[in-house]
Amino acid sequence: SAWLLTVCALNGMVLLLRPYTRLLRVQTTWAYLLSDHPTLGTGAGMAAMYSFCAAVILSLLIGVVVDFVEERARSREAKALPFDAGAAAEDASGGEMRPPWRGRWHLHVLLVLASCISHGVAFSLPILKRQTSGAMMNLLSSLDVGFEQSYSLFDLGLMAGAAGGWDSFMAATYWTFLLVGPLLRMSTLLGLLLCPMPMRLALRLHALSRHASAFYAMEVMAVAVPLINLTFGPLSAYMLDYHTFPPCADIEEQYGDGARRSDGKPLCLMVSATPTAGYVALLAAVLLYYVACLDGSFTHKYVHRQLHPLDDPPPACGRRGDKTLL
Repeated sequence: SAWLLTVCALNGMVLLLRPYTRLLRVQTTWAYLLSDHPTLGTGAGMAAMYSFCAAVILSLLIGVVVDFVEERARSREAKALPFDAGAAAEDASGGEMRPPWRGRWHLHVLLVLASCISHGVAFSLPILKRQTSGAMMNLLSSLDVGFEQSYSLFDLGLMAGAAGGWDSFMAATYWTFLLVGPLLRMSTLLGLLLCPMPMRLALRLHALSRHASAFYAMEVMAVAVPLINLTFGPLSAYMLDYHTFPPCADIEEQYGDGARRSDGKPLCLMVSATPTAGYVALLAAVLLYYVACLDGSFTHKYVHRQLHPLDDPPPACGRRGDKTLL
């Protein structure tokens, strides 16, 4: 998740710094990266970010392959034992997994459906708003020029790959962790909860669902939004002042509103990113996903018990009679 937090922070800096680059037009690397287009650019420093994205994807894919190989080895070992717990579970269910249609089944179906809906709402609503303040913005406002704009998770994903090239790979990584992975996890859980299917197919679908749960990073966005505001908001107040932009003194005399920086000096321009109502939806989506869809969540354990009724792992071992975990 660290890579995505970095990407979000860079994207946040891009959308916050656009007013500065439009005003100053400084011919530097920052001006190149943060010009009129809200993209991450293709600077030399981004090569490390692209490599980092590739490393994260490869590490998770290697984990999936290792888990698959280990599961096959364990299956062969279990068949050599006098008692095969997996075969016993399949025989007990008649070789087919059917929804129980009773008990807590309704609750888990509702939880997964609520997680799906909340994820869609969080993805479509603006989660942060770029706001500006200071004498410079009072001047621009008098000229009907403004830089305030709201951004949703969907907008940020489009911005990440707008420059093309290797930025498209970084955007694909963004979409994988924030949209493809979560939706695949939710849909497979719903399939296991709602659709009758052969036990062997259910076990494979459950394995796929578990692997998909690793590709999730919505909680990183929940951290990135306030982090961008807390770190970059105060910093931006010092990027454009009387030393770097002398006309700020004259602008303050005519358009100043008394706003001050933390050091007591007049505020020329400050850009901040404040959470919007969509950020609350994002927090709700993360909470529901943790309850219903995270590997090890309540719904995951419920489905696991339906597939492996004889499994009695710690710390519950010994609490269900004399059942034995192979």
